[in-house]
Amino acid sequence: MRNIRFFRWLIACVLMAALVAPLFSAGRKEATRELPVIQIYKVGEAMPDADRVWAHINTILAEEIGATVVVRHVPWGDYPDRIRLLLASGDNYDMHFDATWLLWPSLVASDALL
Repeated sequence: MRNIRFFRWLIACVLMAALVAPLFSAGRKEATRELPVIQIYKVGEAMPDADRVWAHINTILAEEIGATVVVRHVPWGDYPDRIRLLLASGDNYDMHFDATWLLWPSLVASDALL
């Protein structure tokens, strides 16, 4: 009988501690976490005010999906070599523009996109 009382008391204390614990952490600031960054490589020069447009898009994306986007523009003449270099170096990026008339056939044939 004594053991049952003790275990009931112990369970009650543990449950009370679990219920009260969030109250003590409410005054603390939440740790600010960095949002993931989606890196996109795009061929061609940046349009005027592109930075302002992407800044506005990033505020919406941060609220909606919890991530931001960084678009890196690469000139047409450097683009094929830059993408091949990025793939060969193992640099982590998320997306690049490609087409059947650009790099896509050769990258697929060499399994560079897998």
